Amino acid sequence: TPQPTPCSMAPVILLAASLVGLAASHASETSCLLQTRTKPQLPAESWLRYENGTLANEQRAVLLAGRNDPHAMAREWQSPFIDVNPSLKLLPPDIDHAPRSKNQEGSKNLVQTKHLQNPKAGCVAYAAGIATDSGFEEQLALTGCEVHAFDCTVDEKQRVVYRKDFIFHKWCLGASTHSNVQKLTESAFSAKDDADSYVFKTLEETMDELGHTSLDLLKFDIEGFEWALFRDSLLSSRRLPLQLSFELHTARANPKFVPADLVKDKHLKEVNDLFLRLFDLGYRVVSKEINPGDAACAEFVLVNVDVAKAEI
Repeated sequence: TPQPTPCSMAPVILLAASLVGLAASHASETSCLLQTRTKPQLPAESWLRYENGTLANEQRAVLLAGRNDPHAMAREWQSPFIDVNPSLKLLPPDIDHAPRSKNQEGSKNLVQTKHLQNPKAGCVAYAAGIATDSGFEEQLALTGCEVHAFDCTVDEKQRVVYRKDFIFHKWCLGASTHSNVQKLTESAFSAKDDADSYVFKTLEETMDELGHTSLDLLKFDIEGFEWALFRDSLLSSRRLPLQLSFELHTARANPKFVPADLVKDKHLKEVNDLFLRLFDLGYRVVSKEINPGDAACAEFVLVNVDVAKAEI
C-alpha cells in the first residue's frame, strides 16, 4: 500500500510556532487540510485560535457590556476605543509588526494571508483615500498584488497617482448622496469649488464595474467618511473583503482634518456597536493602534474568519 505524502513536504504558510495553547495534533491535521486548497485563507494555526473561540467571545461580551453601559461617556475620556481589543492575537511574521499601542503613518499591520504572501497567485486589494500619500498602495502594487486606489478629490494627473504601479480611479467609495458630496466639500482635502466632480460608488457597484467577485483587502483612511461607508455599503455588502484596514475617527477628532458633522455623534457606544456588527459578520480584530497625533482616532486591522473559511 503506498504511503501518504507527509504534510511537511507540501508548501504552506503557517503561523509562527510561538502561538500558545494549540494542540499539536490538531495543528498538523489543520495544516494538511489547508495545504490542499488554492484560494486565499488564513494561516493554518489561526484557524485553531478561531475555532476555540474563547477569546473572541470574551471580547464580544466586553463590546456588548460597554455599548449598554450607562456610564459609557465617563469611560470615553480614557479612550473611545477602550473596549475594542484584538480577539485574534497574532505575531510576526504572520502580521506586519509586533503589536504596539500607537500607529506609525503608512504602516499597516496586515495579516499575511496566502495571497499577500504570494500576490501573483491572485491578490486583489482596494484602497480608498489617497490625498497626498500613496506610499502604501505603491508598495503593495510592487509586490505583484492588483491594487485599485480610489479618491474623488485627486486628479489623475497629480504626482501622487500618475503613472504609478497601482490602478487609480477618480471616485470615492460610498453611497452617492447629496450629504456625502456636501460634507466632502467641507473637508480639508476638498477643492471646495469642484463639488460637481465628486463621484461616489458603493463597494458593490465598484466590484461589479471592475469585475471582481472577492477582495483580499479593503484599506481606507477617509477622515470620518468611514462611518457612512460602513452604513451605506460595507455592512450590507454581499461580498465582504477578507481583510479590512482602516482608521476610525470619533467625536473629538481634530476638525481641521475631519468634518465635525461626520463624527459629532460617534462616541464609545457607537464604536462598540460598529465592532459588534463587524464581529457578527465574521470579522475579528487583529490590530488596534491609536493615532499618536489625535487620540480620538485609531487604526484597526480586521480579518473575516467566515470569508476565509468559505474560501477553503
